[in-house]
Amino acid sequence: MKKYLFYFLLIFNLSINSFGELVTAPDFKLKDQYGIEHSLEKYKNKKVFLIFWTSWCKYCENTLEDIQQLYKENGENKKDIIFLTFNNEEKKDLKKVLKEKKYEFPVINNKIIFYQYYVEYFPTNYIIDEKGKVVQSIAGQINKENLKKLIKNQNYKIEKKKVTN
Repeated sequence: MKKYLFYFLLIFNLSINSFGELVTAPDFKLKDQYGIEHSLEKYKNKKVFLIFWTSWCKYCENTLEDIQQLYKENGENKKDIIFLTFNNEEKKDLKKVLKEKKYEFPVINNKIIFYQYYVEYFPTNYIIDEKGKVVQSIAGQINKENLKKLIKNQNYKIEKKKVTN
């Protein structure tokens, strides 16, 4: 019963309430692979992209290649666009992947935050506005062109392609 109550509250916290207002994203204070502490409070007045991923996911790999390029193109988190990624794998495995892929963007290794953001699919992406509100959550790969559109306009809606047999 406690488990179901937890999931209900989590879904409620990440959804839009009945008055149409955006919900505040759950904050955190966590360190990345460089020992730098990140929190949403620290990034108020900036757009924040949160990407939850795992190394065995091919869609994640494609998204992260684009994130690496956009991270560089948009000032390496020193301007108004912040990219934070989250991985919940063993630290030694994660270090190997980061070295192999040469990812430079912040990677936060934490299992609890996956529950706080109700991550079930990989990759899962959240766009947080300048006030710390969840604007969108997107399960699945986002290509570079759509990421660029989301950077320009965080309310841009990605059209889902119909799959036909």
